[in-house]
Amino acid sequence: AVVEADTLIPPGMPGFNPNATKLQAYDVAAAKKLLADAGYANGQNFPKVALAINNQDPNYGKLAAALQQMWQENLGVNVDVNTEELSKFNNDLTAMANNPSDPNAFTMYLSVWGADYPDPQNFVSQQLHTGVGNNNGHYSNKQFDQLTDQADVETDATKRYQLYQQAEQIALTEVGWLPLYYGKANILMKPTVKNLTVTPQGLFPNPDWTAVTVGP
Repeated sequence: AVVEADTLIPPGMPGFNPNATKLQAYDVAAAKKLLADAGYANGQNFPKVALAINNQDPNYGKLAAALQQMWQENLGVNVDVNTEELSKFNNDLTAMANNPSDPNAFTMYLSVWGADYPDPQNFVSQQLHTGVGNNNGHYSNKQFDQLTDQADVETDATKRYQLYQQAEQIALTEVGWLPLYYGKANILMKPTVKNLTVTPQGLFPNPDWTAVTVGP
């Protein structure tokens, strides 16, 4: 199961901001106007573009096909879908990260991110700070970098989350990422297990293991 996404820091994660200013609402007419203003009315003469996905999950193909159909039907834009073996996809993604002018660099790609640890740093600093390894699209904003640099070393949790939220808002406004959906982890747990906290990402946020009990 998935839920439509409109923030970088997902619900249930420390620092999630339900009041973040989201992307503009779905508006085909506005998209058509922007396309026409750019010189591609009704998709005419639009450059060749491909959406790259890997073959790890069949859902990627379903999502890519749906996006492909919407772009064609609504805007007259034809987008190819390139499906690659996971190893090649990762190699090409690395090529894009190292050199965006590399002939193997993606024009667009679909990928997912799962938290390594339940903290907003993993979704903000670790993804979009200038020069970090996961910043495959080479997003760069000086104010964003300054805010995340401060947040990464701030010891006051409230101030820290506020700094990440400010940085997140910059990236949302500039579309450093285009979030599509939040995954939903399904954790099977016997009802006899008590006092074990699990985040929506399926992670255990430093639980007090001494408080966890397992009944008969």
